[in-house]
Amino acid sequence: MKIYEILIFIAYFISFFISMFYLLTFIYNNKRFKTIKSSKDKIYTVSVLIPAYNKEKELAKTIRSVLNQTYPKDKIEIIVINDGSIDSTEKIARSFKQVNVITKKNGGKAKALNDGIKKAKGELIACLDADTFMTPDLIRKSVTYFYDDDVAVAVPTLKPYKPRNILEKIQVVEYTLSSFTRKILSFKNSSSAAPACSFFRKNIFEKYGGFDEDNITEDFEMALKIQSKDHKLVHLTDAIAYTEVPRNFKSLFRQRLRWCYGNLYNLRKYKKIFGTKYGDFGVVFLPMMLISILLSLSILFFGIIDIIKNIIHRIVLAYKINFSFDFNLFNMDRILFEITNPKTFLAIIIFIMSIIIVYLAKIYTRQSRYQENLNGTNISIFMYLIYAFVYSLILVNIWIIAIFYMIFNKKPSW
Repeated sequence: MKIYEILIFIAYFISFFISMFYLLTFIYNNKRFKTIKSSKDKIYTVSVLIPAYNKEKELAKTIRSVLNQTYPKDKIEIIVINDGSIDSTEKIARSFKQVNVITKKNGGKAKALNDGIKKAKGELIACLDADTFMTPDLIRKSVTYFYDDDVAVAVPTLKPYKPRNILEKIQVVEYTLSSFTRKILSFKNSSSAAPACSFFRKNIFEKYGGFDEDNITEDFEMALKIQSKDHKLVHLTDAIAYTEVPRNFKSLFRQRLRWCYGNLYNLRKYKKIFGTKYGDFGVVFLPMMLISILLSLSILFFGIIDIIKNIIHRIVLAYKINFSFDFNLFNMDRILFEITNPKTFLAIIIFIMSIIIVYLAKIYTRQSRYQENLNGTNISIFMYLIYAFVYSLILVNIWIIAIFYMIFNKKPSW
């Protein structure tokens, strides 16, 4: 059996295991997917930090989305950290009387957030990108998870804001599936993302320090740091924030390269949390993440080699028989072999489970149909197919480039 075929069997087995894990975890916890109303009446004070660098186009909408929250207005503090912008960002921020503005030299998002944390008065800190917009009930739903004293971070669902072209719509699929799987993993205390809109207990920063200012994925680093201290990170599927996403391939490539490189960098930094000491997170999630990356890269590498070898073999064979091709499209022996092949049966089972996961992800992360249509996030099944068969291959190649960056100690640029 060829190495490529062995890798395919391993990939099928792992895919089957992961799919079963997601589905069984969902079945066991499906009643907990939506935010449960609590009998507690505690109202936390929330400081919303918005680091902004040259965000004059989006900032006003971001601020208004915070001002329009159904949460008590006197319990929300808004701080915009103007990170050395050279456009009208500061002017726009100061035009809102309810907003406190910190102006500083450009030092990056992590440093801007750390400066904001020092000034924040809230019991909870919400870190919100300047191009990310909250839906009206987002704060109200998010804070209820902090009634559990073990919860350190609450992360709502992110969706691309009003996607227009195919690339943006494919990212709707990506964000939808990511949100669903993060929710599944949070039931196992294995979620590890704190992206464009996240809520933290302020005392977490007081205990363990702020964001790593030299880290290009400071949100992932903070999530791993919190996991390494045995705190809970929860995900919300029914509290939604909309964020601007890359609109062309160049921007997407640069962003995903930073993410992939940052993931590898931080996994190496927190390699101590691999193992039984950190439960499912150290035993299941992190190894599963690494194995999936390495396996995808291996399949791509050996698959390309296998294709090249087959092409060369066919050319040589055709040359020997004077390029006389026999196109037998209906080779019944071959068809019967493929149908009865256990690999084919397993692939069909995995495909069916994947369809179910996609359906559940779409159902449990959506707003009303009216709101979905208004924001352009009611995506057709066609986009899911493009994501599965085209976009995923692009991501694998970006992982390859990120690995080379890591090997040669080269940091991706913004």
